[in-house]
Amino acid sequence: IVDIVLPTGTAVLNADDPLVADMASYSKGSVLFFSRNDNSPVLQAHAETGGRSIFVKDQSIIFAEGTEQRKLCPISDVPIPLGTPFAFHIEAVLAAIGATWALGLSDELIVAGLRSFGMQQGGEVSGNLIAA
Repeated sequence: IVDIVLPTGTAVLNADDPLVADMASYSKGSVLFFSRNDNSPVLQAHAETGGRSIFVKDQSIIFAEGTEQRKLCPISDVPIPLGTPFAFHIEAVLAAIGATWALGLSDELIVAGLRSFGMQQGGEVSGNLIAA
C-alpha cells in the first residue's frame, strides 16, 4: 500500500515494526514515523534527514521535525487504557495523530479530538479520534 502514496501524500509508518519501517523506501511521498520509544534508531535516522515523527517521551506525546521537538499533550489526556494488555492502543493513537498532522490539522484540533475519545461502559470504544 505504501507504494501508492502520491508525491504530495504522506505515509504514516510504525518505526517499532521493522517490516513496516522498511516500507518507507517505497513511498513516493513523505514519510512520518511514529514510535512508543523516543530512542528508536529509526526515528533518530529519520530526524537526521529532517523527517517528521511522533513519539512518547516522559509520558507526553511529542512531535518532531528533524531535531526540533514540541510537546503535543500529556498521554494522560487521551482517555484510553494503557496498561497491559491494552498497550497497543497507544500505537493506534500515534498513527491517528500522524494522519491528522499529515493532513495539516492544528495541534489544538488534534488535542481536542484526542480528548473527545472515550470508552463506554463495558469497554466499547466511543467518540471520534480523528476530527477531519
